[in-house]
Amino acid sequence: MKSITTRDAPSPGVGHYSQDIVHNGLDRVLSMTVYIQGRELWPKVNQVYARVLGDHKPARAMIPVPEIKPGCLIEIQAIAAVNE
Repeated sequence: MKSITTRDAPSPGVGHYSQDIVHNGLDRVLSMTVYIQGRELWPKVNQVYARVLGDHKPARAMIPVPEIKPGCLIEIQAIAAVNE
């Protein structure tokens, strides 16, 4: 796997990150796993998700968790096809 970091994306804290979606577009997303800190965020996340992705509907799992990283309410893992 080729890992790409861009100056426009936030610097990852801990873990494995690839920011290649920046160069390929959200229409290339195949699936997303969305971790949210509490079920009460579910409606707002749905609104933003629909606005950002529009008619593109990749597979999605939304998982409420008790805690993410300090200061974070949401974390998204995306799997996308990339242009080589």
